[in-house]
Amino acid sequence: MRIERSECGDITLSQRAYSEQLLRCFNMHLCSPLTTPLPYSISLSVEDCPSTPTEVEEIKEIPY
Repeated sequence: MRIERSECGDITLSQRAYSEQLLRCFNMHLCSPLTTPLPYSISLSVEDCPSTPTEVEEIKEIPY
């Protein structure tokens, strides 16, 4: 955590280093930032979850 104090006494906290560390941990540090990761029109439901043993095995390796 980074803590900065301005001349007028305001305190600012930043967790940029921690966020960058998490992105590197999940190999996402080269991703492009977006305001919303998915289009508004996408609707996810239980039916989108893996349903076969093969799909479950594939998704098991994804940490998020």
